[in-house]
Amino acid sequence: TASGKQWEIYYFLLRKEDEAFYERIAIGWLLENTDLKLTDTFAKDPKLEGYMRRQTTSWALLSGRKNIGQMEQDEFIERFMPLSRQPTFERRAWEALEWFRVMDEDGSGTITVSEMLNCMLVSEDLLQAVIRHRLFVGTLAGGPRSVQLTVAEPDPEKEGEVQMHYAKVGTRSPVVWGLFNAQEEVTREVLLRWETFLVSVIENVPLSAELEDLDKAQHMSQLLRENQSQEWPSGLRGIFVGISSMFYAARDAGITARLIQKKDCLSAFTTALEAELRDPKGAREDPKKLQLHHQKVANLAMAHSFISRLLHDDAWLYFRRSWQMGQSSFIATWSLGVFLNGKRKDGNQATGKTAGAFTRVRSRLDEAVDAVEHMEEQNKQHNWARRLS
Repeated sequence: TASGKQWEIYYFLLRKEDEAFYERIAIGWLLENTDLKLTDTFAKDPKLEGYMRRQTTSWALLSGRKNIGQMEQDEFIERFMPLSRQPTFERRAWEALEWFRVMDEDGSGTITVSEMLNCMLVSEDLLQAVIRHRLFVGTLAGGPRSVQLTVAEPDPEKEGEVQMHYAKVGTRSPVVWGLFNAQEEVTREVLLRWETFLVSVIENVPLSAELEDLDKAQHMSQLLRENQSQEWPSGLRGIFVGISSMFYAARDAGITARLIQKKDCLSAFTTALEAELRDPKGAREDPKKLQLHHQKVANLAMAHSFISRLLHDDAWLYFRRSWQMGQSSFIATWSLGVFLNGKRKDGNQATGKTAGAFTRVRSRLDEAVDAVEHMEEQNKQHNWARRLS
C-alpha cells in the first residue's frame, strides 16, 4: 500500500442460515431508520391504512387492566418503550411517557384506541417502529440458482432466531434443466412447465409426468427428493420484504419501494409476465436480450409461485434494494447486519429479552470466527481476526 504496510487478506464463508440471520438484522434496522414515506402512502391507499389500524389495535390495546379498550400510563409505557430508539432505559421510558401525554387528548389519564391511532397514523417514526417490532415477519430472496424464505422463530424461547426455508431453484434453472430452450423465446406452454415444477418444489410432490421426458428429468427428480426434508409453510401473515431476485421481479412489475397487498402484488406480476410473453423486446435478434428474457420470465413466475402459495391473502410486501437515509444509501446484506451487531456490542441499547437476542446474534459470528480459527490452525496459518485487529 501507499503507507508501505503489507496486508494478508483471509476470507470466510457463513452458512446460509447465518447469512439469513444477519440479513434480517439489516432489514429490520433499515425498516425502522430509513424513509419509507408511510404517511404519504396511507393517503393514497386506504387498504393499507385499514390494515395498519387493525394490526396496531390488536397489538397495543383492547386489554386494559382496569378498563377494557383503554390503557393506563404504566401499561402504555411498558408496551411502547420497546419502540423507542433512545439509547438508555431512562430515556426510552421518558419518550414513552411523552407519547402517552400527547395521545391523551382528553386528559383522562388513559389512552383509547381512537386516541392512539389518531397519533400513530400521522407519525412516521412510530409507524416504522411498529412495523419493525411487530409486523415484519420475514424476507423473500432468490438468485440464479436458489430461492429462500426467512421468517422469525415463533418460539418465544428462541427470540431473535430465524427459520430458513431454501431450495436449489433459481432464475437460471429453467434454461440449465432444459425447461426453456436456450435458443428460443418462452411460450405459454413452456412457462406452464416451469410453473408446474415450482409447485412440485413448494408442495413437496414428485416430478409430474409431463416433465419426465426432459433430458434433465433425473436431476430434477433428485432435487425434489433432496427437498422433501424441507417443509415450506403456508398462510403466513404480516409484512414481508423482498430482496435480490424478488426485488428485480417487483421492479419489472413496477411495485418497488411501497407496501403492497399480496393480491395486488400478484396481479402486477401477472401483468408484467403477460407483457413479456407478448413482446420480448428484440430477444430474437440479440442473444443477450434473449438471455435476459429467459431470466425475467423465470423470475416473475418464481416470485408469483412462491408468494401465492406461502403467504396469506392478508399479507403485505415491500420490495427494495437501495435504502436511503439522508444522503446515505444502504443495501440489505448480511455484512450490514454483522456491522450493526458490532455497533450494539456495548449493550447500551439492549435490556431484558432484547439483550438476550443480541447475545445470540453475537454468538453466531463468534461461532463463524471459531470455525475459521480451527481451519487455519490445521493449516498452520495465523488467525485472520488477530491480523486485522
